[in-house]
Amino acid sequence: MRASPLLALLASVFCLAAATRAQSNPNVLLILADDLGVDQLACYGATNAAPTPNLDALAAGGMRFTRAFTNPACTPSRGAMLTGRHSFRTGLSASLPLGAPGIAVGETMLPFPLGAAGYSTALIGKWHLGTRYGAWTPNFYGWPHFSGVLDSGVPDYYHWTKVVNGTQVTVNHYATSEQIDDALGWIRGQSGSWCLVLGLVAPHAPYHVPPSDLHTQNLTGLNPATNPLPFQRAMLEAMDREIGRLFTSLGAATMARTNVIFTGDNGTDNAIVQAPRQANHGKGSLYDGGSHVPLIVRGPAVATPGSVSNAIISGVDYFPTILAMCGSSYPTGFGQVNPIDGRSFAPILAGTSASIRDHAYCEISGTPLGEGYAVRESAWSLIRYTGVLPQHEELYDLVADPLEANNLLLQPLSAAANTAYQRLAARMQTIRPDGWVSVYGSGCTGSVGVPRLRAQTMPNLGTDFYIQVANTPPAMPWAITTVGLSNRFAGSLPLPASLAAMGMPS
Repeated sequence: MRASPLLALLASVFCLAAATRAQSNPNVLLILADDLGVDQLACYGATNAAPTPNLDALAAGGMRFTRAFTNPACTPSRGAMLTGRHSFRTGLSASLPLGAPGIAVGETMLPFPLGAAGYSTALIGKWHLGTRYGAWTPNFYGWPHFSGVLDSGVPDYYHWTKVVNGTQVTVNHYATSEQIDDALGWIRGQSGSWCLVLGLVAPHAPYHVPPSDLHTQNLTGLNPATNPLPFQRAMLEAMDREIGRLFTSLGAATMARTNVIFTGDNGTDNAIVQAPRQANHGKGSLYDGGSHVPLIVRGPAVATPGSVSNAIISGVDYFPTILAMCGSSYPTGFGQVNPIDGRSFAPILAGTSASIRDHAYCEISGTPLGEGYAVRESAWSLIRYTGVLPQHEELYDLVADPLEANNLLLQPLSAAANTAYQRLAARMQTIRPDGWVSVYGSGCTGSVGVPRLRAQTMPNLGTDFYIQVANTPPAMPWAITTVGLSNRFAGSLPLPASLAAMGMPS
């Protein structure tokens, strides 16, 4: 069908107006470090950390966030950041194996609204969101330019396959340096405002020695197979130096009109985690160490350089924040079908708001550390394990127990803990009302163990809910359907003991 001259004229006017608007808007550079938690950077208080003077300077000249959380693995985090949507909506709850289709068809990523606002966009580095359309997959999801790796990383930092807009090439150049070179090459080719997502593969395994001019670590006689930490520190230092080269090469004028966002995609690899943190609380886990990442923003969006924010930030918040930085009105006027879970933290950067949310949600599947999801507030965390049998919950007081070593649900809850539990459970139900099986009591030992009383979804006063007795002999499956009216009375008769300690609200 031929377009009418009037429609063609209107389209041209729209594109010209968008491009003109973008000329006056700042650039955005989102840098994603791979497998980097807050425990690895000196500017976050890490001891014996690798030298990262460029990231330290970025924090000193921008805003550093102390409570930024992602999902605990690469794919779910990147999907959330680039769509503004929780992983269970996009089909990206697990780190994808090679060849997996990945992100759901119809998801809207950053290039669409930013392109409509007149921005040039590119994704350089790590994709790891599937290969539904083969080597062209990032381009099919709207990225006009993609140069990087489709999978979880590189098998060898000095010999790897790079995909450039659907074409595969073999690279024999240190991966971090190559990605910085690609970023510089693309940026230098832009004449208007731009947004670049730079997904570095460092400091993700394998832990290979960087070029000698990029680090100061003494690795003589060491083996990364038995002692990976020094090698990871060398890679982190090399990453910092290459980020510094990027900033210097762009020049002061470009940097002055560029909002730089530096963050990690998930917590530190468990092979790198150091005491007092627990190794199984790192990447892939639903604990703090799996999802607590650095977030540093510097540029014209930051009203108070050198400031620190304790506001809770979720991975889904990056998408609307970048749009706000670029002056995009999306989803207004674009018929957004998929709901955006994120909230812009641009007001925090501008100093007009202290917070945008009071909780962060994360999820993971396909991990040996246990799949499930969690909701975290500043002082409390509730974790639900859906893929670990028996399915169970864990509640932590983050003020008294920041390392999450004492699961409060293993003993009767205090009044404060019970209130926190009810509130966090309600938040979970609001985010994903898909039902839950929870332990509510136990009985005497039977032929197959201790019978357990479970309830699907939270029992609420005046509503129907279902109680199931588990660990009974196969010949005796049965359930009780009841109406929750009181945790102390059954009609006019008092119960032998209050059910409050087992989670039944009063």
